[in-house]
Amino acid sequence: MEQLDEAPCEAGRLRFWVTLLSGEKACVVAQSSDTLRQLRDVAQRALGRPLLGFAPSDSPGEVPLPLDATIAELNLPQDSVLSALVGRLRVQSTRFAFAACQGDGSVVSWGSPFAGGDTSEVEHELMDVQEVAANLMAFAAIRVDGSVVVWGHQSCGGQIDESLQAKLSENGGVRRIVTTDRAFAALKRDGSVVSWGCMYPSAQTPDLGTRRISSIYATRAAFAAVDAGGGVVTWGHAACGGDCTAVAQHLQEGVTRVYSTDNAFAALRRDGAVVTWGSQTAGGNSDAVHDLLQQGVQKVVATEAAFAALCADRSVVAWGDHLAGGTLEAPLQDVADLCSSRSAFAALQMDGTVRPITRLSRFQIVDTIDVPIERPSLLSFPLSLSVSLSVSLCQSLFRSLSFALSLWLTPSFSLSLSFRLSIDT
Repeated sequence: MEQLDEAPCEAGRLRFWVTLLSGEKACVVAQSSDTLRQLRDVAQRALGRPLLGFAPSDSPGEVPLPLDATIAELNLPQDSVLSALVGRLRVQSTRFAFAACQGDGSVVSWGSPFAGGDTSEVEHELMDVQEVAANLMAFAAIRVDGSVVVWGHQSCGGQIDESLQAKLSENGGVRRIVTTDRAFAALKRDGSVVSWGCMYPSAQTPDLGTRRISSIYATRAAFAAVDAGGGVVTWGHAACGGDCTAVAQHLQEGVTRVYSTDNAFAALRRDGAVVTWGSQTAGGNSDAVHDLLQQGVQKVVATEAAFAALCADRSVVAWGDHLAGGTLEAPLQDVADLCSSRSAFAALQMDGTVRPITRLSRFQIVDTIDVPIERPSLLSFPLSLSVSLSVSLCQSLFRSLSFALSLWLTPSFSLSLSFRLSIDT
């Protein structure tokens, strides 16, 4: 095989055009007995970048062509146009390990072997990888052919049996993987769903029948899937959004997207209404702003425990844990866009200014814990230990934050712990 510049091919050889989304293209020739993997190697050199594989130009988003099949087996005609799948570097992490998916489809991992830092058992399978997903303690890699390779802690889905592996690979394989803290859910190319990992009693994937799923979303312990008609089905821990029975009548159709905090979901419908469920303290209960969420909502953003919605009249509605942004300090108008961090929201206004839309008020948490202990035989005097820490944060959010921890041994030889947290805004 070789790269050509539109020159005519010799007898017995076929010419192909390999294109990128940027419009760049290369002309390569091959024998009909060559595999697509061999064709890919030539195209990589011609285009000067790593490629994962090819898809037919008329359906680049569908199932990629099998790399180990020959050109003759695929019946590819002369001057076929192939869309190249370009490899790029991506890094994912569990709690104690990293995995880097490289441009050539290989994977390198490091960190704790119990959390996915050791790929020695699956190293021979980690080739032609186009995506890697991670939960707290395990990784799952999607290969170009749609098969899945997992490694890491078994309790979090780091090991699967042959029957599950076969189920993941059939009918075109997997298109995308979504994770909770300890489980994976795979959206397959045929619209079906397979999940595995740490499963609660209610966490088994429900029977979807003929429903074709288009997208999956997750909290820390539950999944929500949206089908082609906008219907929603959930599974996982009920307190984290795995049970939507209370609002099921509003989730039968018309949902365009689902948003999530750590433990609650919010579904945006085509009519601009928002439906919430999950943890009552993490945004799953929107009763306080129910009337404001019945129409006109254009966008929803989330922190770890609160939601904020941008309405058609450029106003903002927030609900959820007030310490995570669920309470507005004052009504907001003329808002162009919203964004969020883990615990706060910010609004981009029509005049181009950015404004934090929630603030904490001054509060203190004071607690004392007494723990009786046996009198030590070698200790005959009171012991006092005090630790304090002060932190200054961005003045636009807090004037000061202080934390104090005191630990001492009383004359009666009981252990006393005092904790104080104070925040000024």
